Amino acid sequence: MNVALIIYITLCGLVAYGGRHRRIGFLGFFIACLLLTPLLILAILVLTAPPGKADTKA
Repeated sequence: MNVALIIYITLCGLVAYGGRHRRIGFLGFFIACLLLTPLLILAILVLTAPPGKADTKA
């Protein structure tokens, strides 16, 4: 059980690190990950990427 908790918190930290330059920042995303799930928050991060950050190659 301790290993699963460490993995969960690590995943929360990695997802929160991806949202560190967003409005709510690292701490906001970290808390959201803890309350919901890192996969859901990761999907939100990917779907709400800033328009300038999208990689569009024609």
